[in-house]
Amino acid sequence: MNKILIGVGVLVVIALSIFALSNTSPGTPSTITIGVIAPLSGQYGFLGESERNAMLMAQEDLAAKGQTVRLIFEDDKYEARTGLTAYQKLKNIDNVDALIAVSAPILEVLKPVVAEDKMLMLSLGESQFHENDTVFQLMPASDKIAPKLGEESAKRFKNIAVVYSASGSLWKGWHDDFVKGVGAGAHETTFAMPADSDLRTETAKMVASKPDATTVFLPLEEGIKFLKNLKTLDPLHSIKIICDGNMEFSIQKYIDEVGSEIFADCISTTLPNTMTASFTAAYKAKFNADPILTADYAYDAVMLIADIANKSPDTWVAQLNNEYSLQGASGEVRFNSVGTRNPEVVVHQFKDGKFVEID
Repeated sequence: MNKILIGVGVLVVIALSIFALSNTSPGTPSTITIGVIAPLSGQYGFLGESERNAMLMAQEDLAAKGQTVRLIFEDDKYEARTGLTAYQKLKNIDNVDALIAVSAPILEVLKPVVAEDKMLMLSLGESQFHENDTVFQLMPASDKIAPKLGEESAKRFKNIAVVYSASGSLWKGWHDDFVKGVGAGAHETTFAMPADSDLRTETAKMVASKPDATTVFLPLEEGIKFLKNLKTLDPLHSIKIICDGNMEFSIQKYIDEVGSEIFADCISTTLPNTMTASFTAAYKAKFNADPILTADYAYDAVMLIADIANKSPDTWVAQLNNEYSLQGASGEVRFNSVGTRNPEVVVHQFKDGKFVEID
């Protein structure tokens, strides 16, 4: 009799197990694992810290709703090779379900590899390569921002030195788009700054060309070196600075190193601040600091992946390409046909120690 009861009990357990499995969507993991590659140290460590905080907020908010998300963070130090090594670890050892990447130099290296692996990746940094693949740019593309900066600069200056870093295609892309915006409105001279030098010689060449203004399409540390040299070679600030969105969100770092006088009245074009008030308040209450511009995109990246995780991973890309929409901390998330968000552009000017919007 006992054997019969035990047998019946086993059958009941098996039947319940089969029922549970039949009511679970195919391919849906009980815990979704997201790999995050971000600059958690180095020149842009302050940016990575704010984005990590925002992702941890999203993780907690999802847990409160009963959804488990595992985040594995890897520090790329804003270096392409380090980022690629981090990706291989996340893919082959941690077996992540999806990826979030932040640093622009990393995206240049990762994008073709990730697309070939058919790994879903949300990028928070700028990429010059927009294609129909598995990579989606959550932070809107700058393909309209740099031309607008060129257009606005040509209204104010007649002779512009277009300085950019020779260390990657991102900076060359900013140069090219800026020059398109300048058009015939002003004369421009290009100076490609080598990353492996003190920049003094190239800066001296730029100053000798006697421009009215100069761009600073450079990574943070190179930009600081360039402006320190410029202050020495042009102590009266006769050459005006043209800022950009990259410089704008790092402006305090620049001010700490070179002072604020050099930036007087510099213009910048950037994305509008679409960060919701509720997210800003929640972030500040938790971390006792204001979120950096990209923190809302980082929060939305985690929420978006969690939102589509109830379907098979094989369908994730199709979902995002098919009229997907999410009301997030950064406003409405919706991708165009090549996986980017269509940007709006605002013009800012540096006045009294901060950037303000101008018409």
